[in-house]
Formats: sequence, structure tokens, C-alpha cells
Amino acid sequence: MIATNFLVSYLVGVFLAISFSSEGIADKVHEAERLIVEYSNDHRDEPMVRDEMVSIVARKWSEEMARRNTISHDGFPDKREARYKFLFPEHNCIFARGENVAVLDFKSDNVVSITLDNSVAPFIVENVSTLDDVIKSLMSAWMNSPGHRANIVRPDHLTLGVGVHFTGKKMFATQLWYDEIAC
Repeated sequence: MIATNFLVSYLVGVFLAISFSSEGIADKVHEAERLIVEYSNDHRDEPMVRDEMVSIVARKWSEEMARRNTISHDGFPDKREARYKFLFPEHNCIFARGENVAVLDFKSDNVVSITLDNSVAPFIVENVSTLDDVIKSLMSAWMNSPGHRANIVRPDHLTLGVGVHFTGKKMFATQLWYDEIAC
């Protein structure tokens, strides 16, 4: 086997074979983000549209939380709006309306711990064997939390950015809702 295409077999704790090339990880990130949007829309009357530019901002926030090894709404909404303006100065500005964050910690075979708030005990989910199972478990945790659920089902939240970052045995996730405004 080629050294650059080795397999990591413990991402979800159930020996999911994931290519550790940058392309393989990017595919998993995009699939996880796509599933979060899809399953969020399952709980709504009117589906949300995913915005790629806001998803980049959400992904950067997931990366920042991973770097800090904690979940946080630190600086919301100002830091997310400033990052958007920095990354996309030629576009309209955004006014951030809502944010959901989570960290998933893959503990052992088929077991994942989902933390939505550092002050609340995590959800422990068993029998998680695929990326689809992971995202369904995350959505279940968000939907069973009143504040997170309110963001997902809020009728005027029509545009969504989703960002995921994998690091070690953890996955950090951010949902970000916004309105465009003139700068």
C-alpha cells in the first residue's frame, strides 16, 4: 500500500476506513456538512438553503474550537461577521442571527459522546457505525436541546452555513444563520 494512502481505522470507533489523504478528509467534511443541512431540513416546513461562503466561516469557527479543544460561542456574532467581511470583502455583509456548536468525541467501538454546552453533561450515543449515524446522533442531540432546536426550526432562518472539522477522535460542528445587509 502506498504510504500516502494509509488508512485510519478509529474515526468513528468502528473501524471506518477513511483515507487520510487531504482529498479523503475533505470528502468526509463535505459529506458531514451536507448531511447536517439535509437532516436539519427534515425538521422544517420550508427548507433552508446552504450558503458556501457562510459555511467557510462556520468551518473556520469549527477549526478554531478544535485548536482550543473546546466548544464556544465566544465572540458571537461579532467575530463571525468580521471573518466574513475579511474573507469576502466584495460581498454584502452579514448579520449573524443564530449559531449552534457541538463537539463529538469518538470514545470506543460504536460509542460517541456529544457535547453541546460545556456546562451540561454530554449525550452518550451507542451503536454509531457510519458517518450517517454520527450526523443523525448529532441532529438528535440538537433537536432535544430547546435552544438548538429553536435555531433549526425558526421559520425566518432560511439561509444556513455549516462547518465541520475533524481532529484526532473528535468532530467539531458549527451551524450559522445570517441575513445579508448592506455594508
